[in-house]
Amino acid sequence: MNLQVVHIISTANSGSTWVNLLLGSHPDAFSVGELKMAIRPGLNDCTVHGCECPVLSKFDPHTEENPFLQLQRLTGKSIFIVNNSRKFLPAQMHDRIQSRFVHLARDGRAVTASYLRKRRQPDMWHAARRWVHEVKRDRRLMQRLRRQPNCRLHYEAMVAHPLEQLEKLCSFIGIDCDHAMLRYWEHEHHFFGGNRGTLFAMLKKHDPSAEAPPAPSTSPTGQSENLQYYAQTNLASFDDQRWKQQLTARQLWVFRLLAGRTNHAIGYSSGPDPHPDDRATGPIISGSRG
Repeated sequence: MNLQVVHIISTANSGSTWVNLLLGSHPDAFSVGELKMAIRPGLNDCTVHGCECPVLSKFDPHTEENPFLQLQRLTGKSIFIVNNSRKFLPAQMHDRIQSRFVHLARDGRAVTASYLRKRRQPDMWHAARRWVHEVKRDRRLMQRLRRQPNCRLHYEAMVAHPLEQLEKLCSFIGIDCDHAMLRYWEHEHHFFGGNRGTLFAMLKKHDPSAEAPPAPSTSPTGQSENLQYYAQTNLASFDDQRWKQQLTARQLWVFRLLAGRTNHAIGYSSGPDPHPDDRATGPIISGSRG
């Protein structure tokens, strides 16, 4: 059986966990999450099931076996959804593997606000600079991968029209869109890394008594993160617009100064003021299907 690896490329906190879970809910697919976590001591347990995960606890990235062929052997699936695991890109260049790349973009103001909430950066100056660096890094990677089947997806479009965008993504991947994929919390998932809030919301939807996934002991962020916001959101459409209330006028000014041009280049307004209709325009899915 040939394999397909769908690699979601994005900056941190851009909604990749949510998109991964949606695609991984297809009957032939498996949500791997951030495969890079599998080689990081202290971070390599399944975020959903912990060290006793019936699938990922058996995965060994240090063997000579191709990691994706190993996942196929463990899961019986033919499509794997992976987030931002660049170290495993060479393993995708295998004669039995078809790779596709989804470039996921999100308004930089929402992303930097998330950096600040999670204490990934001390202030907007550092947050904006970090975000610009990550955007440029991702755009360089997508340029190198331009000959590979690739597409572009805006988080805001996925929020506004989840079924429409999911159908486009499934068409790009070459699978039939099952509307049950939108109810991803009804499916069994195993996940490396990922957004703990998104995964917590999924667990709460499935079991109201579920507890939040523990923050990794080696992680400098997330130890005091309030995950209750996620448990109260609409899981079918993760419309997180907290940045519009949380960012101050000065923070928005700093963002525009340092990152406004980059935000405009990926399809967003470079203005300082939040606006409810401020979202990416133009083609949402583009690129070659191969």
